[in-house]
Amino acid sequence: MQWLASICVKRPVFTWVLILSVTVVGAVSFLLLSVDRFPKVDLPTIMVTTRLPGAAPAQVETEVSDKIEEALNTISLIDELRSVSSEGVSQVVVSFLMDKDIDVAAQEARDKLNQVIPRLPRTIEQPTVETMDPDAAPVLTVSLTADRPVRDLTEYADKMLRRQIESVGGVGQVVVVGGRGRQINIWLDADRLRAYNLTVSDVSRALMAQNVEVPFKEHTDLPPRLIAELAGLKIEMVGLPADAAAKYPAQLSGGMRKRAGIARALALDPEILFLDEPTSGLDPIGAAEFDELVRSLQQSLGLTVFLVTHDLDSLRAICDRVAVLVDKRVKVGTMAQMLRDDHPWIRAYFHGPRGRAALAG
Repeated sequence: MQWLASICVKRPVFTWVLILSVTVVGAVSFLLLSVDRFPKVDLPTIMVTTRLPGAAPAQVETEVSDKIEEALNTISLIDELRSVSSEGVSQVVVSFLMDKDIDVAAQEARDKLNQVIPRLPRTIEQPTVETMDPDAAPVLTVSLTADRPVRDLTEYADKMLRRQIESVGGVGQVVVVGGRGRQINIWLDADRLRAYNLTVSDVSRALMAQNVEVPFKEHTDLPPRLIAELAGLKIEMVGLPADAAAKYPAQLSGGMRKRAGIARALALDPEILFLDEPTSGLDPIGAAEFDELVRSLQQSLGLTVFLVTHDLDSLRAICDRVAVLVDKRVKVGTMAQMLRDDHPWIRAYFHGPRGRAALAG
């Protein structure tokens, strides 16, 4: 570096020009430097969410969170392990050292969860493992109020408003929180149950089976024994386990309830099956399994499936033709034709970030 020092001493003007050039380039680069509140980084952090409907926070902590923490604590390179137990929900957050590969960590967490699930309460919903993604953080919260019953407002938010927001370009996910879902409460008489030598599980099993049997009873004259056998066949056809009929509705996962609905829809061997947002509320694994079920039923039974959905993964996995409602008109074509369509909304929908990810899968 002596030659540079010698030149700078002999040529002071060159020295000033060199310094000013570096300063100007640095200033311009600083002004053009992009700033992102949530930079694209892969944080080595995962979150395990488990739902135990109706349980108090203390019960969730002792029966769910503590056991999951004990199982996950054996994973290597953990930096921090913490949990939050609220009413009916357990969230366990595991932060790893930067050397830990997040995909490997998530797989190890799933393996540990599979080992601990038999020790958890039977009424839990299937735990979900998610990696922390800053881009997935909610950026908009909308609150709804109206002079209407809470159930009607919940129906509007889930069936109409959520779908309209999901169709906007750039929207990653819309989650409806709160509200009051439709349910039917059945009060049992303990004395009469004992008189008939029945248990609550017997009643629950009969209700689920009869739910599938309703179309047979309304539209056929088949004997009760044959109806019961056909209902069991339909339940088995949609991939429900043998013990599903004995479970309470709260013990059934969202995917199992949707499968029970398909079993009832297939009761009379229809040629056409209508599905309205079938994967709504399912995690990615459950949604993929449901798509595979619908596709296999369509191929094996020769069904024509009409599917109303905003799920691009379902469109790619199930549909042969796609109908898009745009500008008060319906455009119909194959997926390849939709990808070549020049309409701005269609291009934004199928070629946006979510569309590219779904079509690349």
